[in-house]
Amino acid sequence: MPFPFHVLPYGLRQRIRELVTPPEAYDLQIAVGNDTSGLQPVTILKTIQSVEICDDDAEDVIIGQGLFNFKDQTISEIPQNTVFNATDYLKLKHTTENVLNNPVFHYLHLKNTEGLIIHANMVTQELLQLLAQKVSPTTLELKFRETEVLLPDIFSMFANIQSLAYSNLYCGWARDLANAAKRNICFSNYNVEARFEDVFNFDAGDVDRLLKDNWSLFLYCTLSDDMDIPKAKSDITKYMGSNFKRADSSNGIRLCVSLKKVALFGASECTNIEFILNE
Repeated sequence: MPFPFHVLPYGLRQRIRELVTPPEAYDLQIAVGNDTSGLQPVTILKTIQSVEICDDDAEDVIIGQGLFNFKDQTISEIPQNTVFNATDYLKLKHTTENVLNNPVFHYLHLKNTEGLIIHANMVTQELLQLLAQKVSPTTLELKFRETEVLLPDIFSMFANIQSLAYSNLYCGWARDLANAAKRNICFSNYNVEARFEDVFNFDAGDVDRLLKDNWSLFLYCTLSDDMDIPKAKSDITKYMGSNFKRADSSNGIRLCVSLKKVALFGASECTNIEFILNE
């Protein structure tokens, strides 16, 4: 049943409209149904694919409206009764939790936004907590140099994740994923420069649990000077143990490791090795 907004005095309805942000005004319009008297001016929803914010104090944002169709939007020129409904993703670059004070968020309707992308030197708990109040993504991509946020924290804040990229792995990362009690998730460390020894710092039994829960894992790493690709493949096969078998190519549930070897003069060689459960 629509909210009985019409029973409020007209002046009170107008005062509520003055106090709310444009996204809140739009949600209020949906709640009250056809009778929007007292809610003028009516808020107009403009659907876009994505929005990118490149600085806490950015005066312009990048609006995506289709494949290769991006344009700069000056925040101060957005009409007061317009909100942008970003369907695909919100992307933040070089920002901190202070970005939530940027006036652009007064014009963003993020309840139906599927993806959240953050590329920053530091990703903090506060930043993610504030964003979790605005967006509930199914796809979350975190690329950072430092963070205090561990994988269990992410799942506690974003309950609807189906795909997660988390760039810098830590000791015990696989167990934290296995203990998350989630299924059918695609996980990647999204960091081709990660060190081999940092990535392979887990118990293979935890990966066994993940694959049995229909996870797909995509790990990236760069080999050290004293390790070549054939040796890395041999070491990984031994590391994974008898519960896993090599797969030439699989579109199903699997562990896929992308290996990068930097050669002389900056040239590099890359290859993948895949494993599935040995059932």
